[in-house]
Amino acid sequence: MTQRKFPRYLHQHVKTILGREPSDEEQSLLLRWVEFDKQRRFSQILTTGEGTGAPVSLANLFRSKGSVTLDDLGEVMGRVANDLIASGVTPHMLSLYCRTPRPEKRGVRTTVNRTAKAAGDEPVSFGFTDYPFSSCIVAASSGDQISEEPSKEATDGDAVILLHSPSGEGLMTPLLQELGDVDKCIIKVRVEGTDLSTQAVRLTKLLQMGVYLNGKSLIVVGQKAFIVVCRNGSENKIRKMARKHNVSATLVGRISKDKTYRISGDDISLPLSCFSLFDSEEVVPSDIRTPDELMHQSGITLNKIKQPKSFNSTFLVILGTEECVVASQLAAALPGSSISISAKDHMVWCDPKRGAQATVAAAVRGIVSGGVAPMHAAVSVHLPERLTENVQYRFREIAEGVSTSTTAFQLSINSARVWFSENIASPLLTVAVSGLSDSVAPELTAGFKDVGDFILMLGSHRGELGCSVYARLKLSSADGPVPMVDLAMERQMREIVLTGNKVGLIKSVIHLSAGGLAATVAHALICGGTGLGARIHVSSKIRNDELLFGETEGLTIISVAEESIIEIERLCMNSGVPCTAIGRVTDNGIFTFNDLLKVKVKKLHESQKESRKKIFG
Repeated sequence: MTQRKFPRYLHQHVKTILGREPSDEEQSLLLRWVEFDKQRRFSQILTTGEGTGAPVSLANLFRSKGSVTLDDLGEVMGRVANDLIASGVTPHMLSLYCRTPRPEKRGVRTTVNRTAKAAGDEPVSFGFTDYPFSSCIVAASSGDQISEEPSKEATDGDAVILLHSPSGEGLMTPLLQELGDVDKCIIKVRVEGTDLSTQAVRLTKLLQMGVYLNGKSLIVVGQKAFIVVCRNGSENKIRKMARKHNVSATLVGRISKDKTYRISGDDISLPLSCFSLFDSEEVVPSDIRTPDELMHQSGITLNKIKQPKSFNSTFLVILGTEECVVASQLAAALPGSSISISAKDHMVWCDPKRGAQATVAAAVRGIVSGGVAPMHAAVSVHLPERLTENVQYRFREIAEGVSTSTTAFQLSINSARVWFSENIASPLLTVAVSGLSDSVAPELTAGFKDVGDFILMLGSHRGELGCSVYARLKLSSADGPVPMVDLAMERQMREIVLTGNKVGLIKSVIHLSAGGLAATVAHALICGGTGLGARIHVSSKIRNDELLFGETEGLTIISVAEESIIEIERLCMNSGVPCTAIGRVTDNGIFTFNDLLKVKVKKLHESQKESRKKIFG
């Protein structure tokens, strides 16, 4: 990253604070700090709470070229767990989200298979994009706060120790866990990047204390390092613990009470107030105009698409796309997961604000469908290194979309990360949501259960085809408009699903996903019992293709026993949520939808199996 020239007006401010001319080393440090601190300042726009002790966290693995290795994946998984441990949280669930180009590109299948292998029994999902980078993998981990003890305050003379593990995150994990039980350990902070001197500035701002660093000890380190502050006299104990775990421990400085940042051997001695001079700069200007491509978007031209009498062949093609295969895979995942991770890159590109709302809503649905109540969120945004007005506008809209949706769902964002990369052209948003499962409530699954069960649709099907799989296949474009996200309605549907499950009314639940209503019912059949079929009949004024393949956000499909219908309808009526009986589970192994579809469920299984083989090898 190119270092900018020290601004003249700030030079004057620093000179006034110091009562002298700042040295070249001091100016260089201040500029490096500004670039380093940019991530924190952008991240703060996304958060709603303090990051320390956050019960969900994110880590990132980005590759511009080549396939990822199992070691790479192990490191990013270890990193996200260690970040939680360092903040006082015991991790108990992990999820991976893997973005890659479409499977036909060389190396994609290798990355996809390695990601699935690294995740093991943990949830993993995939997103296939047309972006030029090789892979972008985000790991999310959630856990429980270890204790509610008040944070410890640093004192004059406390030791600053660098813990460095060149061999990997795995060696750091047991050490961080052991340090959590050491009373004399004040704080553990991840070293971001290779410049330890700027990381030490972050430490002083966190503690609101000065620091005196040994210039000779400021070695260049990787991301597998932490700074630990411990009580004066406990250095040998920390070193001994580190040696036991094959982690190097180096005393790099001392905390000082005079709120001054010093480095021995360098011409650097700065009051902490110097590092706050840039805080008044606006992170994202408020007067940026809307980019032209967002102002003049064309919609879907439906009259270009001919409507056949039977949609069987179109339906099977859609069911075999990457998006639908991934949706089916997620539907079949183990129930009751307490963490869900989501991304909707194309929606975010077409409409950053609404796309961000859709991303948060999808992550919420991911755990609600397992009977888990969402509580916390973590957000990550990848931004181009060159922050054009277009990028800054999009980031501002993303932040607003995240804020409105997390507020609607009553989620706290305790962890937010912003990364900068020269290999992307527009922002990428990833959202993880964690929650608490009800030990009394049964685990929900997506598959239909019993013959004769009623299939109900919660919400109103608008048949929106913007950003849909159907539009991409038929028009070679999946541009907007982005489907509407009714946050208030989604919040009510969430409560109906959780309450209905708790009292034993709901047998299965699946949220409408890529491919529309037809594909979603198909996923419930694929995940359901052997020999089951479904007979769907929906009266609607929208076009047949909109009815079958429109991707209305938030639409939810549940199955219930006949004796539960009245209670479910009462719940929906009291909440103002439309509830429509659209069909029944049958025993003939055939899926019919009005007179538009008639496909054997065996054919659905075969189609999915063949498509999985093409994608995953």
